[in-house]
Amino acid sequence: MYSLLVADDHPLFRDALQAVVSSGLANSQLLEAESLADAITLVEQHTELDLLLLDLSLPDAEGLEGLTRLREGIPPGCR
Repeated sequence: MYSLLVADDHPLFRDALQAVVSSGLANSQLLEAESLADAITLVEQHTELDLLLLDLSLPDAEGLEGLTRLREGIPPGCR
C-alpha cells in the first residue's frame, strides 16, 4: 500500500487526484491538505509517506520557503 499526500488549496484539484489515485492505485491512502500548515501536521503524523505533491503557491507556503519549512518537519529517518 502506498501513502500519498496532496497539499493544494484547490478542492477540485485534490478531488481529481483522489479519483486518479483511487482508480490507478486501489490499495493506496491519499491524504489531503489545503495549506502548508495542514501538510506539516500530516507529515509529522504519517512518517511513512511515499509521495508528497506540494503546491508551491499555497497562500501560507511562500514559494520554496514553504518547501524548506515542510522538510524541517520531516523526522530525520524519513528523508
